[in-house]
Amino acid sequence: MALLSDGGDRDWIKDAACRGMDTSMWYPEKGDQKSHKLATETCARCKVRDECADYGSFEQYGIWGGMNLKERQATRNGR
Repeated sequence: MALLSDGGDRDWIKDAACRGMDTSMWYPEKGDQKSHKLATETCARCKVRDECADYGSFEQYGIWGGMNLKERQATRNGR
């Protein structure tokens, strides 16, 4: 079982649609709509999207589970 430094379980990552892809796509520069679109399209077809979103729910940067920071904050706040 793969564990994060905080003890969290990360076995789901082996099934991620983004596994092996360039991670910079999930950290697009402001205004880089091409990378943002490709990342969210990849997330949309991922079978572990929910696990990724949970894992990245408090991250300040990047796209996690197909959501950017504002979208993750809105989800956490129940909007």
